[in-house]
Amino acid sequence: MELDVVEVLFEVSCAQNSFGCGSLDEWGPGGGVHVVLKVDGTVVQPVDERTGQVRALHLQLFGPAKASQEAWFTFPKIPATAKKVLVTVISGKGATKEKEIDPREFGLID
Repeated sequence: MELDVVEVLFEVSCAQNSFGCGSLDEWGPGGGVHVVLKVDGTVVQPVDERTGQVRALHLQLFGPAKASQEAWFTFPKIPATAKKVLVTVISGKGATKEKEIDPREFGLID
């Protein structure tokens, strides 16, 4: 059965001693992170969002401790004719990060 959806996993992580760990929560699901796609100029909102794992890895023998959070976003299926997909991640405080991806390269379309 084809459900006609695409699931995107967003993971935010940092080393415990890095500057970015202070903002881990605002970029994680608990801080209200949101992801949208812009497919050939049309903004596509997720139809579902859910929290993934929250992890704290303390591996001092192998380097600094790390922490991460995951969030899953479910989008309608991307049309097979799509040429350009822009992924926009919005933090809980409104900061944004964008990256253009090739939908074929990431297996979003056939």
